[in-house]
Amino acid sequence: MMDQVLDSVCRSGTSNSFTVPLLYGILEHMLNDYKEILSEIEIEVTKIGETPRSKLPRDFLERIHQLDREVTRLVSNFVHFKDLLVTIISKKVPLAGFDKSSEESFHVLQEAASYLNEIAIDLTNNLQSIINLYINQTSFETNRVLKVLAVITALALIPSALGGLVGMNLLDSPFGAYLWQVVSMVGIVMAFMGYIFYKLGWLKT
Repeated sequence: MMDQVLDSVCRSGTSNSFTVPLLYGILEHMLNDYKEILSEIEIEVTKIGETPRSKLPRDFLERIHQLDREVTRLVSNFVHFKDLLVTIISKKVPLAGFDKSSEESFHVLQEAASYLNEIAIDLTNNLQSIINLYINQTSFETNRVLKVLAVITALALIPSALGGLVGMNLLDSPFGAYLWQVVSMVGIVMAFMGYIFYKLGWLKT
C-alpha cells in the first residue's frame, strides 16, 4: 500500500505540501481496492446467474448471502468515503497546499466513488433477484410435487371407496355386480378424475 501511495505522491509533483498528495494517494488506493473487490463479486455473480439450477452447489444460498453481506458492507463504506471527500472538498478541515488543482483531483475521486457505489447497489439488487428466483423455483417445484401426490391420493381413494362398498363378496352381496364390472367402473371413474386433473393443469410439467 505504502509503495503505491508514495508512487502517487511522486507523480503528483507537488512540493509545497506533503499532506494533500499523501491523502489523495491513500484515498485513491482505497478506491482501487474497492473497485477490485466489486469486479471479483461481479464475475462471481455473473457465473452464478449463468449456472443452471440443477448444477448449483449445495451451499448456493450461503455463498449468495456472504456476497450480499460483502456488497452491503461496501455500500456502507462508500457512504462514509463520499462524506469524507465532501469534508475535504468543502474545506471544512483546512489542508495546507489544497489548491484548485487538488480540488479537481478530489472531485474525480468523488465521481469515481459515486459510480462504484451505483455498481454496488446494482449488485445488491442482482443478488436479491437471484435469491428470489431460486426460492420461487424451489416453491414451484415443491407445489408441483404436492399436486402430483394429491392427484395420486385422490385417485387411490376411488378403488378404496368402491371396494369398501361392494365388500369382499361381489355377486348379490351386497350388490349384484361382477368383478369385471367393478374393475371397469373403477377404471372409468379414475380415468375421468385423471382427465379433470389434467385439464386443471395439475399433471402438466
